[in-house]
Parts: sequence; C-alpha cells; structure tokens
Amino acid sequence: MNQRSGRPARHFAGVAMLLLVGAAIGYLALMPNVRGNMLGFLPQKVRRWIVEHDDLNNVVAFAVLGSVAFRIGRKEAARFAHGISGVLGRVFARRETRLAALMALVVVLELFQLVIPGRISGLRDVCTGWSGLFAAWLISEATLAKRIRDPGENRGQPRSPA
Repeated sequence: MNQRSGRPARHFAGVAMLLLVGAAIGYLALMPNVRGNMLGFLPQKVRRWIVEHDDLNNVVAFAVLGSVAFRIGRKEAARFAHGISGVLGRVFARRETRLAALMALVVVLELFQLVIPGRISGLRDVCTGWSGLFAAWLISEATLAKRIRDPGENRGQPRSPA
C-alpha cells in the first residue's frame, strides 16, 4: 500500500475541522445576546460555569482553532486557501502568517461585537484569544521541531542507533 494514499483524506478532514471550529467560534462570537440567555439550551449549572470562566473559554476555543490551523500541512493549507483567493493562498502557506491571520480574526470578531445587541467587546477578550492562538502556535512549533529532529521516531519506524 502506498504511504501517501491516506494523505488527501486526512488533510481534507483537517481543513473541514478548521472550517467547523471556525464556524462554531464565529457563531458564538457574533450571536446576539439580547435576553442574556445565549446558551439557554444548556443546563443551568453548565451555563453558570461558562459565564464564570469566560476568559478560560476564549483561551481554549482559540487554542483549539489554532491547533487545527497549525496542524494542516503548508501545501494543503495553501491549496485550499488559493482556491478561494490567490492572496489567501500565499498567507496560509506559512505558519507565521496563519498565526497573524488568526490574530486578526480575533480582533475582527471583537469589533463586530461592538454593533451586536447584548454583546460586550473588550481588549481582555482579544488578549485571551491571542493567548490561546499563541499557545497553540508554540506547541505546534515544538512538535514540528521534534519531528524534524527525530523523523523516524514519529512515523513508527525504528530509530537508528546513534
């Protein structure tokens, strides 16, 4: 069996996951909250915990988004984004520019919240979103450096004796 046979499906799944997580974050960030009961479908205890830990929720949500975005390979991300726009293809080809684009997304979501009824926009939310993205980027860079340093170990192949 060819080693590359599973790659397109796996990378398509990564892009699909990125879109799904991004859509969920966008929906929750841009949904009006006129009655103060945005998550009314959840049990009372869960809603209370979410409200009390808003900063942690932002960090985790954007860390998940960043983890998915940085996990996608350079060529696959560029190919997907280039299909939408040539400029996006160049932006998403590099991990650093993906980080910058995601950081800009955090700011844009907060700016949109200025005009949405019941939503509160703040610098604190921008900082927690950026913190989650930066944590995901650091972890991604560390794992990439380890894969480059020990390539056989990460592919299930025995390491050659040193």
